[in-house]
Amino acid sequence: MIKTNKNLKIRNPLDHPEAKRLKHCIEAVLKGHVFGALIISKGGLGKTRNIREIIEKHRLKENEEWIHVAANISDTELYKILYDHRDKIIFFDDIGMAAKTNAGITILKQATETKDGNNRIISWVSPTYILKEYPHSFEFEGRLIMCLNIKPNDNNEDIAALKSRFLSCYLEPSNKTVLEMIYSIRQKLSEDLISTEDFEEIFDYVCEESDENSELNIRVFKNAIVWHRMTKNWQKHVLEDLGFDDDTRYVIDISSNKGLRGKAATHEWVHLTGKRKSAYYSILRQLKSKFII
Repeated sequence: MIKTNKNLKIRNPLDHPEAKRLKHCIEAVLKGHVFGALIISKGGLGKTRNIREIIEKHRLKENEEWIHVAANISDTELYKILYDHRDKIIFFDDIGMAAKTNAGITILKQATETKDGNNRIISWVSPTYILKEYPHSFEFEGRLIMCLNIKPNDNNEDIAALKSRFLSCYLEPSNKTVLEMIYSIRQKLSEDLISTEDFEEIFDYVCEESDENSELNIRVFKNAIVWHRMTKNWQKHVLEDLGFDDDTRYVIDISSNKGLRGKAATHEWVHLTGKRKSAYYSILRQLKSKFII
């Protein structure tokens, strides 16, 4: 069970104390204090939506003063984007390989490094025809916000050099924090699809059944709302999404999904797991005591 503070006064997930560093990184770029911010965290925490909201609060016009790139791009496409939008703030939302190749890392380093205290020159002499319409070098006057869902290899010298040029944040919140983030945006999540009472029921159930090893994020909770609307047996689907161990999922499947009882159930259990019948009944009693099945 995870105990949360429902009275925590936050307006969106990035207002949470554990996420303040991320918020400060974004605002430092928007205010021109740094050339780039690097945000690293697992997916499903609402980063994209909330970063966009921070940018919009600064009254920047999308596609005029800033752009959002959410695609797995190549290093040549990275070069083209930086040239085409060389005077804008560019929000790279998990751009994949371009942030991992040697050429891509070099380009990003050039975009955030000044050799004479002022000019940032990006250069790349490429034999590929893709860049034939582009200059071999140009001055970059924009700023970068980069989100990655996978932590880069810190042992790689080029990546370490890249990170040193960015104001960086590695966000790996506890499940307690994730639940508090979820509760802070409960009205946005429910979107009038369920009542306040139903939301509280789902939230309390997830808190009750979660621990710090559960696979919990905002997307999982949004799915829980859908399960609640779709079926009276929504709890078992939520448990599966939370990453209950294989044995528990087997018992749920045998007893609830397949509807097996007695010898048929234990025979299936032994066949699947090779474990004793007593283990099956032990898990079954726990699930029944919590009204899961």
